[in-house]
Amino acid sequence: AVDAGMLSRGVAFLRKRVVDHQPAARHRWAGDDDNVRTWMLFALAYADPSSLADPKIAAELSRVFHDRDDLTDYGRSMLAITLHRGERHEKARIIIENLDNTALIDTDSDTVRWGASTGYRYWYDNGLEATAMALRALIAIDPDRKSPRGDAYVPMAVNWLVRNRRGTRWLSTKDTAFAVYALADYLAISGELDPDMTVTVRVDGGAARTFEITKENALTFSGVITIGAELLGPGDHRVEIKKTGRGNLYHSTYLDFYTTEDPIASAGNELYVERTYARLIPKEVTKTRQVWDSSSRKFVEETYRAIEHERTPIEPGEPLSSGDLIEVRLAIDARNNFEYLIFTDPKPAGCEPVALRSGSSYAGGFSSNVELRDEQVVFFVTYLRQGKRELSYRLRCETPGTFSALPTQAEAMYAPFIRGSSASDEIVIVD
Repeated sequence: AVDAGMLSRGVAFLRKRVVDHQPAARHRWAGDDDNVRTWMLFALAYADPSSLADPKIAAELSRVFHDRDDLTDYGRSMLAITLHRGERHEKARIIIENLDNTALIDTDSDTVRWGASTGYRYWYDNGLEATAMALRALIAIDPDRKSPRGDAYVPMAVNWLVRNRRGTRWLSTKDTAFAVYALADYLAISGELDPDMTVTVRVDGGAARTFEITKENALTFSGVITIGAELLGPGDHRVEIKKTGRGNLYHSTYLDFYTTEDPIASAGNELYVERTYARLIPKEVTKTRQVWDSSSRKFVEETYRAIEHERTPIEPGEPLSSGDLIEVRLAIDARNNFEYLIFTDPKPAGCEPVALRSGSSYAGGFSSNVELRDEQVVFFVTYLRQGKRELSYRLRCETPGTFSALPTQAEAMYAPFIRGSSASDEIVIVD
């Protein structure tokens, strides 16, 4: 159960925020964005539909409808559902008609999608979420709608969503949730929870498995077939799927593999990371600073001693001593503006972080949250502007031995195809 007071406070905030004069934006420095405002209206339409009758909110809803050409496909789909739930059915159908103009139909695969399918986009132009939201809008407002060329949108959008699933999920927790919402809406109207079919799967004419899928087990049967590496030698392979009986069958195939190269080379897609290690050699220096002298009531110059570290790059295979202090630098090259990034740096097993507590930090022109884990150090970055930045932290050499450090992994949480990895490294520690 969700606390009613929490929901009422959220609704009260949205009712006030959606009509005030502040820009609707993900970040304070960004300009006004009706996609974000539409998201607020969409939330109100579900949490408190009566609020759409408020004169100020109704006026804002009408203005956004008038300016709908400035919205993304995701925003237009949310607006259509909002209007439908607010009893503005004629306007909702107009937006459904507008979606004809941006529908991307693939006749070869019998699919349709909306939004961006490649490249990094903010959440409100994510192709998976845009297609899922367009599907929800179609099911709610015009489930039988066909494109101008006669293609039925709903089954084609369902087909696209299923084809773009990765195993048991899509790309992120967020777009997976919205895909599930949309497919659940579809199941409620399609009758697909009442199948009666037999499915046989063969690999290269040999290994086979048969599934009996009925109303009783439609949502619970285990439909996963794992093919071991011993059956997948070099060359082409044939997977045959045969279905008899009633019901639509959805299937997907994906491949996991690993590399045996040593060292592992770096790679990236719009996000690149390079890791370097340096030995930190302490040295005592004399410095000056301004301090307040209460007797003379003025600032005076004071000399003091301090410890600084001279940074010396560590060459591959260069021996380090137990107790040495080393600095890890992650040089990041972002080819676009990104939100919600994770940088995971596996540490060499013979080293431990100098810092003792996880927490927030600010360095290299941006803020991050650092987690010091047993096997790795993880940085979470909310927003990263295009360009080059650095993250760094310190390790101390402890256990003697030769240790491998797996590549640093960089990933956009809600767009995992935006990712990069550094090369692997080797650290040698002597007693």
